[in-house]
Amino acid sequence: TDDAGPGPLTMAGGKLAITADCRLDNRDELLDTLGTRDSSVADAALLMRAYLRWGEACPVHLQGDFAFAVWDAERQLLFCARDHFGVKPFYYHAAERRFAFASEIVPMLGLDGVGAHLSEHRISGFLAGLPDDPQSTPYRD
Repeated sequence: TDDAGPGPLTMAGGKLAITADCRLDNRDELLDTLGTRDSSVADAALLMRAYLRWGEACPVHLQGDFAFAVWDAERQLLFCARDHFGVKPFYYHAAERRFAFASEIVPMLGLDGVGAHLSEHRISGFLAGLPDDPQSTPYRD
């Protein structure tokens, strides 16, 4: 979700929360499999129901472009996933007592402790046509 969005969606009495940037292409299949008849249900709610059904294996059942994070308060677990082709990016920064994430890099660059210094190594690799490392960004930090 973006800054103007409604924030995380909660379920299971607040024990689960999800925030997502998603477009699911297999909505009808998911609605049927998850036993939901309400076709107006938001994609993020479908993602949450998929997590409730399949747990950490839920991305296997999803088709489309997505990046999401589910907070499972009962298990004290943050589960993050993105689509199989990486169409929706998932940027993150882990610090001592903070884990921040976004599907766009700009909000991450505004965080304390996150530098916006370009990596000469990554830039030179890009210019030389070397394969991209999907685990890194053009920034050093």
